[in-house]
Amino acid sequence: SRGRCPKFSKYSGSIEWTNAIFLFVNVGGSDYTNLFSHDGRRMSWFGGGRQNESTPLIRRLLGAAPPPRLLFCRRQGQGGASPYVYCGRVEYVQHYPRSQPLEVEWALSDSAALHASEHFRLLLKAGSARWL
Repeated sequence: SRGRCPKFSKYSGSIEWTNAIFLFVNVGGSDYTNLFSHDGRRMSWFGGGRQNESTPLIRRLLGAAPPPRLLFCRRQGQGGASPYVYCGRVEYVQHYPRSQPLEVEWALSDSAALHASEHFRLLLKAGSARWL
């Protein structure tokens, strides 16, 4: 049988696969509060406006045995969005159930290797928490 192309809603920021979940994140834009912190070892991610602890995607992301979660980020600037950069695997740190939209803090499992990438360093520059 033929494979099918994934469907991706720019509003959800994710693609669910049978064995993985891809997270797509914009950083550095005035409308986005997704930020890197802890010297690029963590990322704050905000789910879509309709996502909460009871939605299937969030339950799967935060569950006891989640599939691999793979992070893709792009810079958002005055000239529009740049291409996505693969930022590796992420592990759950914590979430804030009362935030709207739901905020999840992820640890970047591959942060040491990512720091060698010029593409990743540009993302950090655009999307780092100013107070850390």
